[in-house]
Formats: sequence, structure tokens, C-alpha cells
Amino acid sequence: MKLLRLFPIQSSSSLSILEEVYEQGVSVSRYFFSMVALICLHGASLEYMRDNSLLLYLDLISVFFCILALCARLIFHSVFWRRTLVICVLATIMLIEVETQFHDNEFRFSEPEMWVLDPVILLLIGFFLPARPSLFVGFILMTTAYYLGRVAMISPEEFQKRGLWVILADMVAINGFSILLNRWWFFYRFDSIRKSRLLHERVGQERESVFRDIHDHIGANILDLKRFAEKLQNSSEWNANSAKDLESLVGKISLGIRTSVSLWEDSKLLSEDLWMALRVILLKRYELFQRKIGFEKDGDSIFALAEADREDFLGIIVELSSNDLKYGSEESIWGMDTSDESKIRIYLKTGSKYDPRKEVEGSGKKTILQRAKNIGGSWSESYEKGIYLGELTLPLNRGGWVGKIE
Repeated sequence: MKLLRLFPIQSSSSLSILEEVYEQGVSVSRYFFSMVALICLHGASLEYMRDNSLLLYLDLISVFFCILALCARLIFHSVFWRRTLVICVLATIMLIEVETQFHDNEFRFSEPEMWVLDPVILLLIGFFLPARPSLFVGFILMTTAYYLGRVAMISPEEFQKRGLWVILADMVAINGFSILLNRWWFFYRFDSIRKSRLLHERVGQERESVFRDIHDHIGANILDLKRFAEKLQNSSEWNANSAKDLESLVGKISLGIRTSVSLWEDSKLLSEDLWMALRVILLKRYELFQRKIGFEKDGDSIFALAEADREDFLGIIVELSSNDLKYGSEESIWGMDTSDESKIRIYLKTGSKYDPRKEVEGSGKKTILQRAKNIGGSWSESYEKGIYLGELTLPLNRGGWVGKIE
């Protein structure tokens, strides 16, 4: 999910997730300080007309600190020092605002027109404070303690009146909401940045994987095509054999591209639904050789294979299906059993001329056993009365449980 345009996009390599959250807070704070500076300038003009010099000076001091915070980017290049300056200025302005409530000519500090500004300003600060939620709680405790301390100094008898306790109860309610909102918003931004970075990394990995697969399948053929073109440039001969050689090279490159795309699609399917991916992969291979194939499944759970295990899993399926297409006969049955809560069982049952008890163990079987070991699984095979049965067992902790079919 995209964040608001108020938040500048930072390089994922230059900032940690926390630093980026803090930098967003520092950026948004500029709008807050600009607004407060204008309000304080307007308030200073009013205090000048009311001849209240103390409030006039307090407003001007607030304007000075707002301008100082607005210049944070010019003063400091480090995220840490910029956010430290912003936090200190926010704390100072908050204390100044509380102090002004005890020197007004028209209203007492206990009237709603005065004290309600404290929790409202804290609510705004909670939206962008460049710090962890625990520090925002400290802001609220500091403001409340300062307010109560000033009340005790100016009018201690207020503590015996019901009105002050009503004010405190209202403050606690509003501040409690502010704390919850600040906590939710902080972790929402943190999680959004984390997911954005993970998505960016996965896109990069997918891109590298596609490029690598294309290079593996057509890199050598492209080099051969380049050398062939150079040979033709230095030769005046062009005959039927040259045309066939060129057609063969282009065909190999075309096949390599289709193979790379197919492998990428297969890997993508494995990340979404193992059973669906298995059927798609096998249908493509068996239809190419015009062999009959059937599928059966026990259990109603959907599983996605871990990214690190997809290459080995695909290798097992390709090797096993290639052996079946070579030795098998009649209809091949592929199945998956997910009824066991601790493992997934994938199996091939087919009529075959291949008897593993009589054949010498070849590199294909060794490859299957090694790949099964790599993904934490096990492989077994048997042959009885002309029926070959091969089983791949995977522990559930190797795959990701996605959900149940409704």
C-alpha cells in the first residue's frame, strides 16, 4: 500500500526502516511548525494590542523555535540529529503552550477554552512524532506533570475542587486515544515500509532469476549466432547449408526463451498453489509426447512451496516425468496426499518396463535422492507386477500453508 505523498521516498539501502519512519516524521513536522509559527505570529500581534508583554514574548519564542526546526535539514545532515532537534523543539513549544494558559487576561487555566488545546496539540504531534510510541507517552506525562505543577504553584486550592479533576479525566480520555492512535500509525508506517522493501527485493530477485535463466538457456546460442554472423561478413559464400545453420541457431534461441519463460511461470505457480503447479507442469510435458495422464488428490488443503525449494522440486518432477515418458506405458497417475497433518506425499503410479531392483542405479536416481534431501524430504520407489510407484514425501514445515478449499 502506498503512503501519502507527504512522505518522501528514501533509498532502502541508505536508511533502516526505523530511520525512514523517523525521516517521514521530520518531513511532516515542517507543515506543523509552519502552521504553529503563523498562529503564534498572529497571537503575538493580538498580545501586543492587549498589552500583554509576557504572552507576546512567549509567542515570539515559539516562532523562533519553529523557524529553528524548519531549518533542521540545513543545520544537520544526519537523520538522528534532525529528529533530535525536532523532538526538543516540540517539547519546548508544548511547555510554552501550557505556560501561556496561566497568563491570559481573559480566561482562567481551568476553562475549556484553555486546557483543551493541550490534548489537541498532543494529538497532532502523535501523528508525526519522529520517535517510538513510548516517547510519545513521555510527552504526554511531561505535559500533564507540568500542567499540574503550575496549578499547584498558582492555585493549590484547585485540587480540592471537582472542576480540576473533571479536567484531568477529560485529558486522560483524549490523551489515551492519542496514545493508541500514535501507536497504530507508527506500526502501520513501519509495516508498510517493510512490505514495500520486501516487494522491491523480491522484484529484483525475480528479475535476476529471469535474466539468469535466459542466459543459461540462450547465452551460448546467441554467442554462436554472433560468431556465425561475423563469419558470413568475412565470407562471400551463402548457400543452403548456411541457411540451415542460421535456422537451427534461431530455433535454439527461440526454444531457450520459451523454456526460460515456462520455468519462470512454473516457479511462480509453485509459490501460489503446489497442486495446481504440478498439474500444469505435467500436462505440458505429457501432451507434448501424447501420453495419457491422470490426477488424484486426497485432502483439501492448499500449499505453496518455499522459494528456496522450488528449483530442487522442479528438478525432481522433471527427472521423474522424463523417466516415465521413457519407460512408462498406458496412463500415468500423479497424485498428492495432504490428509496427514505432518507431511505432504506426492506420488507417481504407472505401468512401466523399468524395474529399479534390476537396473543399475544411475545418475538420475542419485539426482532425485539428493534434491529430495536438499528440500528436507525423502524419496522411495517400488515395482510390483509391472506397476511402478515413486513417492516424494515433504514435511509441512518446508511449505507454506495457504488455506483450505471451500
